[in-house]
Amino acid sequence: MLSVRAWVVRETRGVKKRAGVGLLVATVVALSGCAGTTVSGVVPTPSATVPRTPTPKPPTPTPTPPEVRVFHPGPEVAAIRSQEGVATIAVRGYSWQQTENGPYAKAPQQRYLVLDLNITATEGKVQVNPLYFTLRTAGGAELQPVLGLDGNEPVLASKELNAPEAVGGLVTFDTAQEPVVLLVTDEVGNRIAQIPIPTGPPEPAADPAQPNQGQQPGQGQPPANPTANPSAANPPAANPPTPSARPAN
Repeated sequence: MLSVRAWVVRETRGVKKRAGVGLLVATVVALSGCAGTTVSGVVPTPSATVPRTPTPKPPTPTPTPPEVRVFHPGPEVAAIRSQEGVATIAVRGYSWQQTENGPYAKAPQQRYLVLDLNITATEGKVQVNPLYFTLRTAGGAELQPVLGLDGNEPVLASKELNAPEAVGGLVTFDTAQEPVVLLVTDEVGNRIAQIPIPTGPPEPAADPAQPNQGQQPGQGQPPANPTANPSAANPPAANPPTPSARPAN
């Protein structure tokens, strides 16, 4: 059996040992707590999100209403002689237009003169090209065709015609509405025809059975004065002189 002294010593040592372990555990726990997130300074408050003001959309442009296109009968057929053949050029119709034709076409700077042409080879071989046509304005300038920018179709195609072949199509110019002249050249640039184009439809011919056609009311011949003396307008004829008697033989 242990003596009382020995037991006291043993228990004292056990208490010290347990105290040392507890102190070690407490130190480890304290260090673990200090190893957490360290806050230094003041944490900034996140700014509030400013709502964006939507950008207003531009107003949709009002589409230009389609123009009523009227083709007037063209001038007389012109005969031409090219380098290798003979042909006729007919302006089947012409139209002065203020707007383009279609949403993807270009608006005119002045007006579009649209010519509906038909070329027929009558002898040999004839070259056709829309660039062989130019327009001379009243001021003397020569204009090139717009080649389809106006949107009118079908555009006159480039083609070689062998008599009696024919081809038709549209040739358009951007010009002021005034008397103009369509100039035609051959494949080497020689001028072979000039076709005048009027500014509008031809005036209707007067009916000879109605001489007052086109006059406004009250513009005709004034009526005869009912109060006038008809004998004044038609005086009696003077008595003819009496022939002198001839003496009998």
